Amino acid sequence: MKIKHLLVFSLLSFFVSFGLNAFGDDGHTEEQNKAVKEFVVEGIGLGATYSEIKAKYPDIEFMKEDSDAKVGLAVWRTFSTKKVDAVRFYIFNGKTYKISIFYTAETLSKFGGYETIYQKLVAKYGKEDESSPDEKSLCDYTWQFFDANRYINYMVVKENSCGFVIVVDKELLRQLSEKRKSQADVGF
Repeated sequence: MKIKHLLVFSLLSFFVSFGLNAFGDDGHTEEQNKAVKEFVVEGIGLGATYSEIKAKYPDIEFMKEDSDAKVGLAVWRTFSTKKVDAVRFYIFNGKTYKISIFYTAETLSKFGGYETIYQKLVAKYGKEDESSPDEKSLCDYTWQFFDANRYINYMVVKENSCGFVIVVDKELLRQLSEKRKSQADVGF
């Protein structure tokens, strides 16, 4: 009887580990994790430096109201893109940790509607991990890539039907959060 239980346990362990290897610990395939690590918008990806961004977009604008020099965060924006309406690059300690891509309602309409972006994301990164639309959004989807230490969020605002794709390096985000906490003035 013990041998039978041991055999069943061994087989079960094999299939669980096989499933984790096939789909990764986070439910995404190796290809999807690789794709999100290599995410680029018009040739610029996470980890890019200011110099790389400036070389691609000489007219980038510094977003003082979104930046925080005390923690080493600088936000830059450009409207001179070819396929999207605007991009914001969030640079922390010299590396882009977040990219926010903006699409107007007109651009989304040219693509065939906001669903087109969603379908492209699903085709490349798999089914979303969370869906949380509310009264302010037409859609709000999130993909979590624990193996790749990234996440993607796609949201379309109901009021003006504008869309945003946001891609984040979670390790650099964690470092930024820790730096903000360490420098927080809580009054005592």
